[in-house]
Formats: sequence, C-alpha cells, structure tokens
Amino acid sequence: NPEVTTPAGNLSNMFSTDVSSGDMAKLKDDLGAAVLVRPTEWIETMKTVNGETSAIRADWIVLNGDNQGAVRSNSLIFNAVVRNTLKNVLDGPHPFFVGVVTEGAAKPGKNPPLVFATAEPEHLELAQQAAQAHGWL
Repeated sequence: NPEVTTPAGNLSNMFSTDVSSGDMAKLKDDLGAAVLVRPTEWIETMKTVNGETSAIRADWIVLNGDNQGAVRSNSLIFNAVVRNTLKNVLDGPHPFFVGVVTEGAAKPGKNPPLVFATAEPEHLELAQQAAQAHGWL
C-alpha cells in the first residue's frame, strides 16, 4: 500500500471549486493599452446568445495604462478583426502578439470595432519583460 500523506491545515484547501472557463476578461477593458497576447485555441464554431460564431481563446498581459501588470487568462475573443489577427498568430511561426488595443472606424449605427494598433519599440521591451516575469518564455 502506498503511504498516504495528509496536507497540513484544512483538507478543503486541496480542492478547486472553480467552474468558470477562464476569467472572462474583455479586451475592451484594456482599451488604449499595449498588450502581450498569447493565443491558445481557435474555435471554429460556438453558440452564443447572438448565434453561432468563431472565437479565439487567449491569455494576455497588460503592458501599460491603468491595468498595467494585469494578466487575463483563458478568455474568449469574438471581435472579428482582432480574432482573425490572433488566428494568424496562432497559425504562424510566432507564439505571441504585441499591439495596442484601440478602436477602428465605426460603420453607421454600429459601435466602433476593436483593432490593434502597431506596437512601439518600448512596448516590445515591456512585452519581453512581462513574458519572462510570468514564465511565458
């Protein structure tokens, strides 16, 4: 018989009760900030309250702004422009994407879509530091 070890303290600390599928962060919460994004899964079709759509699952680290240092884990992104940018990253040779979360031009009667603006050299430096600090490299 293998020896059973009992953890010190409260036995209930051994069990996770987290039933979420990620932290459900929204990229829009980081509008105006540079982000380091690690796309992890392409979802071709999923049902949502608005019908069927594609999505990408991703983690990201906020590199500057009000939420600097925040880590968003296992969140779904539905926005078509951002989603397709990250799908190209997922399918390509680079494991990460760095960009600034911004808004594109709105179509009449619609909200402006989220898009990524090009990262500046200082954002790339912050991304490297964040990736190392969070064990992504």
